[in-house]
Amino acid sequence: MLRQTICALLVFAFLAGPISAQTTGSSATTTTQQNSSGQGGGGLGVAIGLGVAGLGVVSAVSSLLLTSFGGRIIAVVPCSGGMLHVTILAARVVPKPEFYIWTPFTATKMAGPPRNPGQQVLGLADIPFVCFIGGGFLSSPIPLYGKRMMTVGTSPAL
Repeated sequence: MLRQTICALLVFAFLAGPISAQTTGSSATTTTQQNSSGQGGGGLGVAIGLGVAGLGVVSAVSSLLLTSFGGRIIAVVPCSGGMLHVTILAARVVPKPEFYIWTPFTATKMAGPPRNPGQQVLGLADIPFVCFIGGGFLSSPIPLYGKRMMTVGTSPAL
């Protein structure tokens, strides 16, 4: 479905269309500006088509990088922009802390975003991400790094 949509948008983008239209008096007349080759300009359509194609490529690459995660939340730190830096004790044979960032654009299941230590969490993460805490008049913000959460489901708050 995504491939068909992108193909349709690319075909639309390369169709030549009018650049400007004007009406005069009581009768409506349309004029089309032409470039030196005699064809109508389609520059905006080409730009839109290339942008949509580029977005499709970025989305496909991002989906290849997805990794699953799960475990018990041991710390949640609020960041700027409504983001949360979440430290998870991974559910493995040898548990180790892992760092993730919940953003307002994360697909979050019904229990809501991770909020409290002790909650169980399960989801998919994709790319390395950064959020900032602090930063005031005389201090610089502190960066916190982790993988961005794409989808997340949590246990009910404890």
